[in-house]
This record gives sequence, C-alpha cells and structure tokens, in this order.
Amino acid sequence: MSSLIIPVCLFLFLWIPRGLFYTFFRLFLRKYSPRSEFTTLEELLFAVEIILVPALLAVCCIFLFWRDPSTDYRLLVTEIFRDSFNPSDSFWNVASHVLTHIAYASCVFYAAVILDAASRGFLCSKYALIRYKYQTCCWFPAFEFYAKRFLLNNLSQWDLLLSNLLFYKADIFLDVLTEDDHLYTGEVGDYFTDKSAELSGILLASAKRFRREDYKKDKQAGKVSPDDYWEQIPGHSLYISADKICNLNIRYKTLPPLKELKERIMREAEQIAGGKKWSIEINI
Repeated sequence: MSSLIIPVCLFLFLWIPRGLFYTFFRLFLRKYSPRSEFTTLEELLFAVEIILVPALLAVCCIFLFWRDPSTDYRLLVTEIFRDSFNPSDSFWNVASHVLTHIAYASCVFYAAVILDAASRGFLCSKYALIRYKYQTCCWFPAFEFYAKRFLLNNLSQWDLLLSNLLFYKADIFLDVLTEDDHLYTGEVGDYFTDKSAELSGILLASAKRFRREDYKKDKQAGKVSPDDYWEQIPGHSLYISADKICNLNIRYKTLPPLKELKERIMREAEQIAGGKKWSIEINI
C-alpha cells in the first residue's frame, strides 16, 4: 500500500501541475515554443516553483475548513505504513473524511496552478508593451526582475531574439553569413523551430546579398562604400536553413522613447494649430 503512495503523489502533484502550467501559460503565447534546455536541477526547481504557492493555499484551505486535522492524519499515516496493513472500520471513516477534504484542497491547488500559469502567460505576452510604456516608473525594476526570473525564462531563446516579445513593435533585421561564404541581410519575415525549440530556419523579407568578390576587387582599386554592393534578391522572401548559418547578427529598429514620441506629437500638433488654443490629450 505504502509503495503506491509516492508514485501517485508525484503524478498528482508534480507531473499534472507541470502539464497544466504549460498548457495555460501558452494560451497567450500560442506561436511561441517553451524552453527545452533545462538541466535536471532546473527541472526540479521549476516544478517546486510551480506547486509551492498553490500547495500552501491548499494546505490553508484544509486548516481553514477543518479545524484540527492532525489527529485524523496521524491515524491514517500510522495505519498505512504498518508492516501488516489491516484497516478497521474507524480507519475507513477517517480515510473517507480525509480524502473528502483533500479533494476540496486539490481543487484549490489545481485552480491556483491554472490561474498562476494564465497570469504569467498574459504578462509575458504584454512584457514589451509594459516595458515600453512604464519603464520610467518606480515599480518597473521589480517587475523586470520578476519577468526575467519567472516569465521569460520559460520561453525559447529564439522566440525572445526573433520576435517582438522584448521590444514593442520593433522591426527586426538580420545579417546572415552562410557556410558557403554568402552574406545576406533582410527583415525577419518569419522563423521556425523544431520540437526541441531549436532554430530550424529563417525567412528573410526583402532580402539582399552582398557582392563580396566585387567589393574586394574594387576596394583594392580605391575607396568604395559597402552600401553600394548590396544586391536585391528577386522574390518576396528568402528561406535560409539553420544548418547553413555560420554567423547571425541581429538588429532591432525600435520605437523612440514614449516621452520623446509624445513631445514630438505635441510639437507637430501645435504647429498644425497655428497658435490657436487647442486642448490636446495624447493616449498611446
């Protein structure tokens, strides 16, 4: 009997919560991949992190609605771990009582796991917007620490680098050097990851190829500008497989700071007003 308790507890209170967490965390992040390169220690710590607060809430519920559970638990545990398991009628009465309250506490536990996962997923999906609008607020450093420790570390590094999760409405450009010594540049149109959340390919929009050989020849002859040696590649997008990539440079074209943007809009609005007294309110 006792040999079954540990596997059942691990399944109910470790593996199921972990599955629930990732399911509801990704409700707001459907196109992104969860991080997969966890070490065994990180996996264990992450599992404990997921269940810690919900477990405390569940225990509080037991003590809140069941004033003195220690006697019943002591009797239940003593009977289960005896060498000769021979339960009496009183044992079954206590077991029924205990299991009923554990069922209520389990509902609270799983609900707390789901709420925690959904709230983390929502905050993670809005991180770039919050960072852009509120980075000058006094509470933002605390939020940023929380986001880096408990939100963004659950996602693949490629989702963080090649999407707008970190920078609000940023245009992302790549310089890609391939194994055959070709250099390409373009805006990230899309990217693809495999089952292990590793990069499998990149789609470059408005891609250009650098004419390196022509540049080297002309450079020996005199001073030249590298910008003149980018050649537009026909077609809307260029696909580059990840196994062909030798080096990758990422550039972000971000929006100006919110305060600067508001001031610029105010100046332009005042110029349009032409000295008239307008009431201008800006909400971004």
